[in-house]
Amino acid sequence: MSDEQNLQRVADFFQAMTDRNFDYIESFLAPDHQFFFPLSPVPLNRDAHIGMNREFGVSIPDVTWQIDDQFVAGDKVVTRGSISGTHQGDFQGVPASGNAMNVKYINIVQLRDGLNINEWDSLDTLSFMQQLGAVPPPR
Repeated sequence: MSDEQNLQRVADFFQAMTDRNFDYIESFLAPDHQFFFPLSPVPLNRDAHIGMNREFGVSIPDVTWQIDDQFVAGDKVVTRGSISGTHQGDFQGVPASGNAMNVKYINIVQLRDGLNINEWDSLDTLSFMQQLGAVPPPR
């Protein structure tokens, strides 16, 4: 696939997460997909990654994945943006707070034949957990 097609595939993936279009998400993740996420001590496989996206969509039903910048580096697409929404349901043991959240992220997707085989997320997890009310803010 061309660089432009890879950029579009990843942009469509972020839109699918905003829209909770799990058909697209499932079709985009390769069977041997691995997701490296700061809140998980081990990489998530395809099914666990889909499950986490489902949980996120229930916890923050108005979630929006904003893309601020994207570029291609070989077989990888790098995306910088923000995630925003309202914490309305339990998320990984953190009860609903009703708090608005907005967190910056950097994401790298490695593609093979147009499919996401590896994905790395880097986000401000401390700020995220503070905004959810799981960690007190600094004094």
